[in-house]
Order: sequence, then C-alpha cells, then structure tokens
Amino acid sequence: MTILEIFTGDVPYPECRREISVIVRVDKGILPTRPMDRLGDDERSNKMWQLMLSCWNRDPAARPTAVEVLESLNTISAIPV
Repeated sequence: MTILEIFTGDVPYPECRREISVIVRVDKGILPTRPMDRLGDDERSNKMWQLMLSCWNRDPAARPTAVEVLESLNTISAIPV
C-alpha cells in the first residue's frame, strides 16, 4: 500500500472514515480503487497498477519478491513517457 500512497499522496481507502472500515475491506479482499487521475490508461501506468495488484495478492507465496519488484520498477521506468 505504501507505493499507492506515494503515487496518490493519500492514504489507501480515503473514503473510509474509520480504521475498522479499512480493516473490514482488507479482510474481505477488497482492494483500493485505481486512481485514474494518477495512474491513467497508458502502458507505464497499467504496468505499475499490475505490479501493485501483484504485491497485494492475498497469497504471500504469489507476491513478487523484493528483487522482482525492483526489476519491475526498472522495466517500468524505462518505458517512454
């Protein structure tokens, strides 16, 4: 979720007023909504959103390793703007 905060400058689930609301959403597997104003519909943004989704996989074994995240970030940063 940290990378989402970096991109948006806001906490995940900003529509939730109470912490328990966030906990319930996370427990139910409800992911944050893609912030289209910050991560639009272009190749770079799509790959970044996919990376975020993979990092949020409910199965820890299916999440990318730190090395894989770094490789993905390097690949994404090489995509022309």
